[in-house]
Amino acid sequence: MLHHRTLSHSILGGFLFYKILEFASVRLFNSDFVNIQIVVISIMIGFISHIIADMFTKDGIPLFFPLPIKIGIPPFEVLRITTGKFMEKFIIFPAIIVYLIWLAVNKQGELLFLINLIRT
Repeated sequence: MLHHRTLSHSILGGFLFYKILEFASVRLFNSDFVNIQIVVISIMIGFISHIIADMFTKDGIPLFFPLPIKIGIPPFEVLRITTGKFMEKFIIFPAIIVYLIWLAVNKQGELLFLINLIRT
């Protein structure tokens, strides 16, 4: 049985997810109103950033699944984050929220431009 961090957190899983997304998006969205390429790229950026973030956890990720090798950043497990503990809840999550607020305030013009691209 496949668990959360197996196929879905590997290069193979990323490629399969991309192909399924590419196939489904042209059937789900009307290309007259939605730039499907931007939607696919945006979702893949989110997917890849999630995978990279999971590399910072103690468990790491099986990037080369089905090989049982797990990859983590930094390479020493003792320096990585334990999911659901103090570091993640009180330092990482608040830092991400502060960054997103900063991004929305300081890059408002660029964000509105991207939103308008998606709407056209």
